[in-house]
Amino acid sequence: MAGLDDAEPVAEGGSGPLYVQVREHLRRRIAEMSVGQKLPPERELSDQFEVDRVTVRRAMQDLEREGFVVRHRGRGTFVRKAPACGRGAMPAAELIGLVIPDVSMTHSAQMLRGVEEEATSRGYEVLVCNSVLDRSRERSILERLSGKGLAGILVCPLFEDSMDPAYAELIQRLQDQGTRIVMLDQYIAGLDAPVAMTDKVRMGYLPTEHLIMLGHRRICYLTTGRYDTVGPDTLVGYRRALSDYGLEYDQRLMVEIPIKNSAVPAHDAVVELLRKDSRAFTAMVSPTFSMAYGGLRALHELGRRVPEDVAVIGADMYNNPDYLYVTHTVQPFEQMGREGVKLLLRDRDDGELKQHVLLPPRLVIGATCGARRPREE
Repeated sequence: MAGLDDAEPVAEGGSGPLYVQVREHLRRRIAEMSVGQKLPPERELSDQFEVDRVTVRRAMQDLEREGFVVRHRGRGTFVRKAPACGRGAMPAAELIGLVIPDVSMTHSAQMLRGVEEEATSRGYEVLVCNSVLDRSRERSILERLSGKGLAGILVCPLFEDSMDPAYAELIQRLQDQGTRIVMLDQYIAGLDAPVAMTDKVRMGYLPTEHLIMLGHRRICYLTTGRYDTVGPDTLVGYRRALSDYGLEYDQRLMVEIPIKNSAVPAHDAVVELLRKDSRAFTAMVSPTFSMAYGGLRALHELGRRVPEDVAVIGADMYNNPDYLYVTHTVQPFEQMGREGVKLLLRDRDDGELKQHVLLPPRLVIGATCGARRPREE
C-alpha cells in the first residue's frame, strides 16, 4: 500500500503511549494518500508497527473521530480527508447534497444508505434534505444547495416533476450556473442531466414475459400514461414482450390512470372492464403499488380468485408489508444511490460526466401469479 509500506516499528518508552505513536505515524502517512484510498487491514498494520491489534484499533478510532478515516464493517478503512483539513467543519467541496422525497419511505432509506456508503468510502459526507413530498419545498432546497459550493447534488425527484417543463428549466439553470447534478430514479423530460435509475422498459417487460411464459395471452396493463416518465417506458416494455412472443397488442387492455393517487381510478377501471367482458383478461400487471392495490380490490369485490382466475403482478411492495405476498418487481434503490455518487464524482477534474446508468429490476415471485415459489433454504 503506497504511503504505508515504509511504516516502521514503534517502541515502548518512545514519545507517548504506543497507540499515540501509531496514530501520529498514520496521520503523517494519510496526508500523503488520496481521499478514498484504502488502508491496510489491522493485522497488516500490527505486523508493520510490531504492536498488538488493540493498539492499532485504538489509533484508528482516534483518527475516525477526527474525521481522517471512515471504517466500513467487512470492507475496510478508507481515507476520508487529509489531516491538513484540520478538525473543523468539513469543507463544502467535500460535501454531497442529497434531495429525496420522503426519508421515512423504504425506497428513500435504501437510496440514502447507498449514497452514504459510497460517498464516505470516497472521502465525502452527505447533506440530506427531505422534501417531504412538497414540490415548492423541493425547489427551495435546490436553490439553497446550489449556492453552497458543494461537490454536487443528487436529486430524487417527485413523480410529477418528471414531466414538468418548469422543473426541467430549474435544473438546467442550476447546471448552467456550475452546479453538478445527477438525477436518481427518474429522468426529466427535456433535460440533459446524468441519471442513475432502474431500466423502466425492463420493468414492463419482465412481468409481462413471466405471465406469457405461464400461459397467459390476455394481459391487462395498468399504466400512469404520460403523467410521468415511468408510464410510457414501462408500457414500451409491456408491448415489446407481447411482440417478442407473437401476441397482438389490444388497446382495450391498456388502462391509463394519469394521476398520482391512482388506487381508486384503477379499481373503477378494472371493475368497468370486467363488467363489460367477464373474460376480458386472465392476468394483470401494474408498474406501481397503488394501481396494483386498486386492481386487487376490484378483483376481490367481483369475486375473482387470485391467482386462480386472474394472475396479478405489481411493483415496489416494500412500503406495504401487508402486500409482500404479491408477485412484484423490485428496484435496486441502494445500488442506485451508489451509482449516482459514482456518476457525480466521476471525471470531476476535467468537468465531464457520463450520462446514464440503467440498473436491472428483479422479479420476486409471490402468491398472486400462479408460479411455484422458490424453496427457502
